Amino acid sequence: MLDDPQLDPLGSLLVEIRDDVDVDGLVNGRVRGFEPAPGDAQPKGSYQAFVVLVALSVPPDPQLPVTFATYGIRCYGATPQAAWSVWGAVVKAIHETGPRLKASGLGIYKTIAVSGGEQEKDTDTQQPLVSGTIRLIATTQAVA
Repeated sequence: MLDDPQLDPLGSLLVEIRDDVDVDGLVNGRVRGFEPAPGDAQPKGSYQAFVVLVALSVPPDPQLPVTFATYGIRCYGATPQAAWSVWGAVVKAIHETGPRLKASGLGIYKTIAVSGGEQEKDTDTQQPLVSGTIRLIATTQAVA
């Protein structure tokens, strides 16, 4: 049994998406975990683009330092088309992306957009958004 079997790759995933030049060009660094940061959500007529990722399932493996994590993602835009552009940039940044080692020592083996493209409106602000699901495999061991 591992001393700390719980891996949380959310921070690494946030940084990876935030650092993508196409995503950053649309959201200006506004890629958040769990909920929007103060100032992200604006009233109608002042909407701005941002991304929010939430953990849906990050199960620990009882014997190995690995997780098969699933995250929900919401890509907001000033218009439905802008929200779709943010979604497209995020998918380009992470879909079918193979092994990479993060500075934290966390290895992400693969990220996949497993569902998505659902166009919606935020229930509180009515801001257009596109939602989907990302799955990844991560480990604290070397990946290849």
